[in-house]
Amino acid sequence: MYTLTTFHILFVIVSAFLCRLPFLKFPLDDDFAIYTYRAQFMKKGFKWKEDLQIIGLPVWKMILFDKVFSSSEKGHLRIRNLQTFFHAAACISIYWVVLVITKNPWAAFAGGIIYSFYGTSPDLTAGSFNFEQFYIPFIFSGLAFLLNGSVFYAGLCFGFAAIAKCTMIIYPGVITPLVWIYDGGSSALIFAIATTGVIVISNLIDWKLGFWDAQSLKQIKTRMATTLRITKTKILHFSIWFEIVLLIKQSLPIWIGGIAALAFFIAEEKIFWLTAFTLITLSTIILQRAFSRYHYLPWFALLSAGCGLGMHWVMVGSLL
Repeated sequence: MYTLTTFHILFVIVSAFLCRLPFLKFPLDDDFAIYTYRAQFMKKGFKWKEDLQIIGLPVWKMILFDKVFSSSEKGHLRIRNLQTFFHAAACISIYWVVLVITKNPWAAFAGGIIYSFYGTSPDLTAGSFNFEQFYIPFIFSGLAFLLNGSVFYAGLCFGFAAIAKCTMIIYPGVITPLVWIYDGGSSALIFAIATTGVIVISNLIDWKLGFWDAQSLKQIKTRMATTLRITKTKILHFSIWFEIVLLIKQSLPIWIGGIAALAFFIAEEKIFWLTAFTLITLSTIILQRAFSRYHYLPWFALLSAGCGLGMHWVMVGSLL
């Protein structure tokens, strides 16, 4: 079993890198321009807050990204290699979730391999710099820990997910009371301490760097207001339902297989954390108003995991 699992993990990692390979030199979108602007001029003394408004939280994370982006010739390749690393990590986290639920390494392998391909959809990831690719490994690892009953490590994972993208605070925000209901008050306290500990340390780093003063807070509020305005503006120019239809056409197999398997496991197996995670993931897409296609990437990851669960369903049925 150990040898087979090791082989599967290595194969999934190789598949994830190979599926990303065609897009390493894909045309860049405006998000790449926004996030690389400061990095391109940092040698001339450009600084966050003083010369360029804060556009990402936490700011220390953006400073680290600057180091990756800093080369005008290879910066975009460096960040895409980093995205590829996180894509591979996401594939492994999906493998882990399916393995925990089914105890079937071949079903887990199917889930990881399917996401290694569909998680590189050009419409979702190839041209864009987005934080979905960075938090997906954390939320699925958090789910795996919850399924295993390890609330402390689950809390750490969801805390890091909130650092990858601040709106992902919705996961621990919803999961904390659910842990209280499902596992009791002491488990909920442990989960909350683990999650908030990561977030508090992150904010302390920003505070130490000087990014919690009045000027920074004003810029952060402006950034949030701009994002809300963008969602309203984009609705005037395109149909969300039309976008969803296009995404379904591009990835119909995982929509059919993934939704069917998720529905079966939720209805028949009654796996509490899988149900909760599915509802929260759909809620994050709705709350973010799904104004960009990459907001659906976590859903693609969940559908891929569902396909892995479906593979287990088929294998068990064939044995019977």
